[in-house]
Amino acid sequence: PALDEPGLVSDYAPIIDVALSRGEPSPPSRKADMRQLTDQCELVFERMNNATTCAKQLNNFYQKLSEIENSYSNALLKLAQSTQFSGSESLQTTLSTLLVSVEIRSSIHANFANELQQKLAKEMGDLSNQMKKERTQTRNVWVDSEKALRNQTTAVEKHFQRYLQSVRDGEKEVSMKNETSFSAVKSAAKQDKKIQEAIGRYRCRKESYGEAVATHGKIRSQYAKTCSYILAN
Repeated sequence: PALDEPGLVSDYAPIIDVALSRGEPSPPSRKADMRQLTDQCELVFERMNNATTCAKQLNNFYQKLSEIENSYSNALLKLAQSTQFSGSESLQTTLSTLLVSVEIRSSIHANFANELQQKLAKEMGDLSNQMKKERTQTRNVWVDSEKALRNQTTAVEKHFQRYLQSVRDGEKEVSMKNETSFSAVKSAAKQDKKIQEAIGRYRCRKESYGEAVATHGKIRSQYAKTCSYILAN
């Protein structure tokens, strides 16, 4: 085989390189696992958004209900204060008790309106703002992590293609040397030089590819941790 020709050191074409040079697929990646994590995080963000919207709607509901209760309280108080009864003293005493009960009802509704506004509406408003802030902050961290992983994945692919090309270039140079007549010493010497240059490019690109893969592994690990944190919290 071409890769066994003299002039090529043994580490030029390890088993995986031979497979790559022949166009065979590279080992399975973890894209499916990363895709699953991404989908799960997107689902979490969607739920957070729905919860934020629900809290906001409850805030509006309690505010409107508070306004209704407050209006009803004012109407009851106005009715009680503007009503006068004529008749015997005993009848007026009885009717005065009725007016007092109306004023008490007015006070109860006023307190309920205040409770709705100061507690329930406020709590839902604060919760909505807090959840919106947390979702924005969390999503920004996730987006940055996902973007870094996507960019590094692209970088790995570019390094891989250059690395693969260097394997093919080396095989081409060796093949050309095999076709060169042994009597053509000068031509053979030039071909040896080209082979050595191909080996040099191969080693350089192999190292760059390895570094890109290592960096990708670190970024992928960090992305997985970020997703796991989001899913756990």
